[in-house]
Amino acid sequence: MDVKKPKSIVIYSGGLDSTCLLYKINKESDTMALIFNYGQRHSIEIERAIDNCIKLNIPHKVLDISFFKDIASSSALLDYNKEIPNIRDIAGHAQPPTYAPNRNMMFLSIATAAAESAGADKVYYGAAEVDTHSGHWDCSLDFLKNINQTISLNREHHIEIVAPYITFSKADIIKDGIANGVDFKNTHTCYKGEEISCGTCSSCASRLQGFLEAGYIDPKEYVISDKIPWKNYNCQAL
Repeated sequence: MDVKKPKSIVIYSGGLDSTCLLYKINKESDTMALIFNYGQRHSIEIERAIDNCIKLNIPHKVLDISFFKDIASSSALLDYNKEIPNIRDIAGHAQPPTYAPNRNMMFLSIATAAAESAGADKVYYGAAEVDTHSGHWDCSLDFLKNINQTISLNREHHIEIVAPYITFSKADIIKDGIANGVDFKNTHTCYKGEEISCGTCSSCASRLQGFLEAGYIDPKEYVISDKIPWKNYNCQAL
């Protein structure tokens, strides 16, 4: 059986946003997923990413760029000696300790190279509105516009970087994922990388707020599960 050449490359982490994106784009075009091992402090999200690619029968590659942790150790995701902060400790910070310098630019450079080689014309990544508000400048509309201007200098291969969720709230992304049949239990969001998510890091807090606003109960298990006010928001089970 011939394997179709991908028309789209999706940068896929195994987290909520990129999983919703993968399900969405896979319905629209022939897709290949790129999964990055960039030296992050846990491998759970990579395992979830592989599981979902296999479930959806999506060609995927796990790329080892773990050298990144040796040059970007200012990030708490890459320096294992640094503690992952709780959301209450970093509220209002211009850039969180978990920000990984130029990570998205590096991912997108590699992904556009893969797209050019494969003959794909689009590269997707899961930038969302909350990322910009939390200090991740490489998820902003300005960044998206400027990086597309840069890759448009390619005279022969026309590739576009697309971020469908860049103006979406977390609740909007969750609703889109529900519409596309995402298995949210088989995603990983927590920065601490434990099987049971902490519920208090900035990533967990954003996810939980999204589910509360969307009106659905997150099927993931949390350390603080008994404190999440699902009933107050009239949330329903998925």
